[in-house]
Amino acid sequence: MAQWIESLLDATDVKPAARRRYISALRYWAAWYDLRYQDVFPLALLPPEPVRRQILEDFIADHTPRFANSRVTTSMPTTMAKRLRMAGFNRGVGCPSASTTAFRYYALKKALGGLGQELSSREVSEELRLLRAQWIAETASAGFRSATPLSSKSVSNALVQSCDTESISGAEDAALVLLCQRLTVRQVMALTFKDLVPGVIRPELKNAGATCVAHLVREPSTELQRYQPTVLYIGWEAETISIWGAFLQEENTRDFDPFIKGPQRKGACRENWARRRFKEVVTRAGIDRATVMSTLSPSWFRHLWEQENRGCTIVRSISKRARVSEPGAFRLIKARGD
Repeated sequence: MAQWIESLLDATDVKPAARRRYISALRYWAAWYDLRYQDVFPLALLPPEPVRRQILEDFIADHTPRFANSRVTTSMPTTMAKRLRMAGFNRGVGCPSASTTAFRYYALKKALGGLGQELSSREVSEELRLLRAQWIAETASAGFRSATPLSSKSVSNALVQSCDTESISGAEDAALVLLCQRLTVRQVMALTFKDLVPGVIRPELKNAGATCVAHLVREPSTELQRYQPTVLYIGWEAETISIWGAFLQEENTRDFDPFIKGPQRKGACRENWARRRFKEVVTRAGIDRATVMSTLSPSWFRHLWEQENRGCTIVRSISKRARVSEPGAFRLIKARGD
């Protein structure tokens, strides 16, 4: 990872749990700038140079959505968009959502603030407001909101990216989305602060060294939860949940306080509140029935994830019970099916 990004973020107040998202956003700026101007990004120089106003305008112009070939795409040249995808950015989408572009814009604003170069908040807000308006107009004319592929990973990426995790409400929304991917709404709203345990994957295991958040489901309500009662979030998912956890720590949250705050009343009131917040995130992310062929509710979202992971979990269970390797368990299942 580029040292210049670390140096820039060290001069800001970005929370450690949110650092990975800012690193990704600044890497995207550098890649876009290199393709756009065939030059090194000004902030990557030593010492860093100011970012000209024209660069910011070109960035917004290139990421303005337009409807073409039955999908919403960016306004940048096709070859440039393809090279960005080859570099690992914007995969699976024809155009980054307005919320994703807004976060990248704010990430640059934060980095420039650490150098003493301030962007006008009024100008930034106005440009992003116009970008969101264009996004709504183009997606509405297309008859659908986004080109989000139908998989739990792509849907969760789209939903979380629409949340501003630097704000309290945005961080809570992102955590709510990821928790609803594995748990029922009732289970999510029953979680307490101490139920989610942060940690790091041990060196001898897969994904060694990665950030993780674990939760033991004491009252499983689905088949997958009964097979695998320990819910484990790894990498960016764990970091996103930890961002909300950091906000709760700053408020001196006690162990038995709810992890998702919501309304103070208990029962159905809190669950209905969670469903409404989830629906607001779906709307903000630009995902609707034309994309997922169904209403994207918390239960649908969890069911999609369980369907994708059920087979792998059953193989592990059979492997453990039969005392054979996982490949051997898979061969047993295949032979039984044949």
